[in-house]
Amino acid sequence: YSHFGTYLGNGNTDGPFVYCGFKPATIIIKEHDGSDKWRIYNNQQDGYNATEKHLFLSTNEATNTGGQIDMTATGFKLRNNSTEVNGSADNYVFAAWAESPFPSNNRAE
Repeated sequence: YSHFGTYLGNGNTDGPFVYCGFKPATIIIKEHDGSDKWRIYNNQQDGYNATEKHLFLSTNEATNTGGQIDMTATGFKLRNNSTEVNGSADNYVFAAWAESPFPSNNRAE
C-alpha cells in the first residue's frame, strides 16, 4: 500500500502530522520548490522513533542524520524544524509505503 501527497511545513519542532491511513515503512520527502535533495526515511535505519537517519535519492552519499520524523500507526509526524522537511510555510511532496496496512498481515497463517 502507498500514499502520495503534500503537506505544509510549520517551522516548529512540533511539526505537522501527515495522515497516510497506515504505518509507513518508507517515506520519501522533498521540498516542492526547493533545491534540497530527496530524502528517504525508513523504519530500519534507526529502528525507533524519532527516526532521523536517511539516505538521499539523487546521490551516493552515506547515511545522513537530521530532519527527525515519527512513524506512527496512521502516518508520520515531523519532529524537527529543519527546512529540509519542515520549513515554515514551505510545501513538501512525499511518498509513503506501508509497513503493514492491516493487523492480519503480521500473523503467521
